Amino acid sequence: MAFYRYIAKTKDGRTIKEVADADSKEELVNRLRSEDFFIVSVEESGVERKRGFLDKLFSKGFHSFVKGTGKHSAIAPLDMCFLARHLSICLSAGVPLLRSLDIMAAQTESLKLTKILKDIGEHIRKGLSLSEAIEKFPQVFPSLWRGIIEIGEASGNLPFVLDKLANYLEMRFEFERKIKSALVYPAIVCAFAVIAITVFFKFILPRFTTIFEQFDLTLPLLTQIMFNISNIFNRY
Repeated sequence: MAFYRYIAKTKDGRTIKEVADADSKEELVNRLRSEDFFIVSVEESGVERKRGFLDKLFSKGFHSFVKGTGKHSAIAPLDMCFLARHLSICLSAGVPLLRSLDIMAAQTESLKLTKILKDIGEHIRKGLSLSEAIEKFPQVFPSLWRGIIEIGEASGNLPFVLDKLANYLEMRFEFERKIKSALVYPAIVCAFAVIAITVFFKFILPRFTTIFEQFDLTLPLLTQIMFNISNIFNRY
């Protein structure tokens, strides 16, 4: 099962931009045509492509990776992207909120997120709104989530604001991924530089120190400072 972004036109000329799940692109196209939509474009969701790449690069443990402290630790950013996107899709399709949360709890790979979603569902069954329920988990849902969902509930456009939230989280995730990728090369260079300096002060300079001591030479100040650093490095 994959997710696809599509743009379609209705008979009355309205433009629809949504994300839908399907086994293949052809299946989604046939489904939209059966609903009398004129298809403008269909593309695989960018989040699914990123997740497929990360699945190959890391183990499933990456998706369950959590950080932070407290009763509930923060969930991996990629899981939060999927939560916002899938909730938006389910609510846009007319699936009730509690049923949508149950679906997400069953589909997510993060055990911590599964537990949290079930707890949120219980709070909603007791009469709380979604924004009030997630407010009980500040380590997982920052103020941005709570504010946006509260606005969506007040305006009656919860699927729309969740879609915008998912777009923002995906953009942020992609930006952070690019930053980390850009830092890989400098990190490697710095690591090799540290190794080279260590070898220089640990093994090379002591040999020269022995040679110069045999000739009883007066060394320039900078050279003497480097030899002193090498002595301290080797001693401690």
